[in-house]
Order: sequence, then structure tokens, then C-alpha cells
Amino acid sequence: MGMGFVVAQGCAVEQGSEESTGVADAAVGTQCYSMQGINTTKASLAVAMGIELGRWDTLNDLVVSNNKVTLKPGVTCIANNCANTKAILGQQDFTADQNVFQNTSYSGDLVASFGRQQNLLTNYKQNSPYYLPPAHKLTLVGGPKDLGIGACGPHYIFQINHTNGTPLTT
Repeated sequence: MGMGFVVAQGCAVEQGSEESTGVADAAVGTQCYSMQGINTTKASLAVAMGIELGRWDTLNDLVVSNNKVTLKPGVTCIANNCANTKAILGQQDFTADQNVFQNTSYSGDLVASFGRQQNLLTNYKQNSPYYLPPAHKLTLVGGPKDLGIGACGPHYIFQINHTNGTPLTT
């Protein structure tokens, strides 16, 4: 079932598959191209949101405010008071060595990704509602896992279920 999550790379289950596990690439090494840390930070955001919010539902959990993506007020965190999610989103204000991490590029990329996600889901709602991701619950079942050469760092594996706990399948 396609999860429609644009804010992070490498996470989704292909539409039409019988799988119910999503993999979020949380590369933290330097062996993969990372656009000054943007892709690895976005992957880390996906993992943090999966663990701390128990879902990937960007439009209900995030908002753009003052050209930055933040958690919506009142979002319920199921773990850690969303400390990691807040910290990773907080890196939009982080000013370090711009050769290593470009916070303004990261912030701009998150805002643009959020807009694309919003447009995609609006289009699906109006024209192809069967592509809309269902309400779901994520449970971390593994990670960090090293998938070997070319895997771009550690990966985290989530079980994706309907909110009532039954497996999510096509």
C-alpha cells in the first residue's frame, strides 16, 4: 500500500504489493551523497516520526510556519514527547559549517516537499481516492540494520498496520 510520504526518502511499501513493512533509510554515514546532510536528515526525520508519532501522516502532523516545517500544535506523541522529531525539525535553525550541513537548504527542501505532498494528496482525493494512504499505525520492528555495501547507512524496519491492529495489505 503506498504510504505517500514525501518528506523522507526510501520509505514506502509499493502500491499493489502484499507487503506490510516499510523501510526508512536513515543513512548517517558519509558513504552516500547527501546534499550537505539534507537527505540523511530527512531520512532521520522519517524514522523519528515513525517511532515517536507511530505513523507517517505529514499533513495531519506537520505545518509550515514562518517558512519552516514544524509539528502542529496539539499533535499527540506516543514516545519521548517527540523529542527527536522536534530536534531534527529544529535543525532548520541550526547554523554550523555550511560545507557540512546547510540548514537553509534543509528548511527550503522540507517546505517544498511538504507543498508537493499536499498537492499530491489533494489530487488523489479529487481524482484517485483509491491511492490515498489509509490511516495506519507503525511499530518499529528492527534497526538499525546494516544492509551492506551500497545500502547508504543503517535502515529501520516498521510494521505497518491498520489503526485497529490488523495487517495492512492490498
